[in-house]
Parts: sequence; C-alpha cells; structure tokens
Amino acid sequence: MTTRALLAGLMACLAASGCARSVRMTLAPEPVVACRAASGSHPPPVVAWFQPDDEGERRALDERCAQVGRVLVQAPGPRPPQAPAVRRVVVATWNMHDGRGDLLEFVETLRRGTPETGAPDAVVILLQEVVRALGVGSAPDSRRTSQTGVQDIPSLVGRLGWHFAYLPGRRNRLAPQGAAAADRGVAILSTLPLTHLEAIELPVERQRRVALSAVVEGTAPDGAPWQLRVVSVHLENRSGARRFWARAGASRTRQTEALLEALALSPTQRAPSPLPTVIGGDFNTWLGPDEETMALLRDEFMSWPSEDARPTIGVRDWRLDYLFPRLPDHIRATHRRLDSMFGSDHYPVVAALDLGPAESRPPRTHAHEGVTPCQDCN
Repeated sequence: MTTRALLAGLMACLAASGCARSVRMTLAPEPVVACRAASGSHPPPVVAWFQPDDEGERRALDERCAQVGRVLVQAPGPRPPQAPAVRRVVVATWNMHDGRGDLLEFVETLRRGTPETGAPDAVVILLQEVVRALGVGSAPDSRRTSQTGVQDIPSLVGRLGWHFAYLPGRRNRLAPQGAAAADRGVAILSTLPLTHLEAIELPVERQRRVALSAVVEGTAPDGAPWQLRVVSVHLENRSGARRFWARAGASRTRQTEALLEALALSPTQRAPSPLPTVIGGDFNTWLGPDEETMALLRDEFMSWPSEDARPTIGVRDWRLDYLFPRLPDHIRATHRRLDSMFGSDHYPVVAALDLGPAESRPPRTHAHEGVTPCQDCN
C-alpha cells in the first residue's frame, strides 16, 4: 500500500468516527477499591456502579479513581415513614466554577420561588464542579486558595441540613483554605431523600468524567406516591488530539452514548414503567446546538413547552448547561435560566414541575404516562 493510500484510509477513518468506537457499559461488581466505596452514614449507603465493559477503559478509570476520595452521602436525619406531600418541585442545574459559587445564596433564591408561583414544596439541585477538602494541613499554595474562595461542599451542606450525594471525578488543582488537598465532581442536593444511588464512570478522554443518578419521591396532591429520577453530569470540555482533528466534540458524543446506555441499564428503567427523569448538567457543547451530543439527548428526551435558550456561561456566548426531561404529559413544567451567576462563571438553569390537582391527571393508558408509583422504595 502506498503512503498516499495509507493516509487516505486514515483520514477516512478519522472523518467517519474520530477512530472512536462506541463503548459498551455494564453494571460493575462490588467495589474493590476505596474510591468506589461510599461513606457518610451508618450503615454505609449502597451505590450501584456502571462502567465501560472494556478492560483498557477500566484500567484507565482505576488509575484516576485512586486519586480521589470516597463517594459521600449525607442525610439530615432518619428517613420519614411517609413521603412528603409535594405539588411543585424545582429542579436546577448549576456549575459551581471549582467550588467558588455562592451555594447558600443560590439555595435561598430557589426556596423563595417567584412572585408568580410562590415557594416550591421541594428543591433538587444538580451540581457540577463542587469541591471537597481532603485532609487538614497547608495546601500547596495556601495564599492562592484563600483568595479564590474555593468552598468545601460537605461544610456547606451541613449548614443547610439537606439530603446530599457527592461523586468525585478528579483531584482539584485548588483546595479550600486549610485543606491539604481536594477533589471535585458532581453532586445532588435535595430537600427530599435520595434513594437508588447510581454512579456512572464515563469513557476516559482527557479526564475522568462521571455522572450521578438518584431517585426522589413524594406524595402527589391526590395522595398517590410518585418518584422522579434525577441525574447530574459533566461532560468533557475538549476532545483528545486524536479525535479533535477528525470531529470536534467526538469525545462528548462517545461519553453521551455511554451515559444513555448506562441509564437504560438501571433497574429504575425496568420497573413496570420507566421512571420520569430529569437529566441536567454542564454538557460543554461549545460547538453549539447542532453538536452530535445534543442530537442524541434530544432524541432520547423531551423538549420543554417553553425553553429559555440564552447562553449559560459568562465569558462566552455559549449555552453549555441544560436540563432534559422525560415526564408524563400531565406534569406542567416551566424552564428558565436565572439572571445571576451567584459567583460562578455559569448561570443556573431551573425547571419548575407542577404535579397538578388530581382532576388534571389523564388516564394511565401508556407506559410513560402518570407519575410512577413507588415500587421498591428503600
């Protein structure tokens, strides 16, 4: 084969797929390394892990996982015997910019609600780039960390008294003041208990990227129990060199395919009908709404009745942060980007879900309609 033919074949491969094949996902066995164990409550919380099926991918993830601490799950007290009555739920996604955003102010804004709707009954926040302190001591550059305002997420949550789950993805360059080191990742913060926790390790590109899934539950206005699955995710911001030249965004496409497969493997999707779901996060789709990642997500999920399409990052005219719903028809929903970044470099995106009165519920004639009853709450 001539050099020209070899180069032509290579370019064809790159143009077609970035020389990247889809990654099959699987439910991982019991954790065998400390970073995949969970802490924060007694007995330790149960977290299901989903990983690529490829041995090479798992080795790469193991190496990166060993650099971070354990999954952290916190609850303000014993789980109530009966799910709380909830008509209006607010679900938000927000990138905290390396732990620098003012989480407490953001929470207070969501709790107040709006003059038109009033305060919600429940709040669920999907967070990215939250930072946790690891150990006590002098950070490598304590002067710099004290000036940047990096905050320790468990300390903030302790002041709120909410339910919380944190999945670290990588070591963080900056640590909260007084910490020897730090890791950062994604989290879910909720006024409602978090159950059915699932950690998803995405295919390695430049960094270890992860997603965290949980189920919240309540009682609808007509007394029927309901569940909602929520997912926080943070995709790769840049493709590796081998994929970038073929198709910028190919790394995110690969991670999105893996994410959707892992979500489909979850036991929550094998109930009598799949749980209503809201997935949110920083998808890093700086190529715009036509990026392949967006097409995959829009094919899998629904559109909002009225969508606020303003940019979500302050330094560029880009929309990187999204909420994608899969909801029954009777749930009325609004969607908006807030006007404040609360000290971050990303604007929060917020959806308000109104379960509505009993008379507004249509007959449950399709598998996706109606709020799914709580089948296996624990």
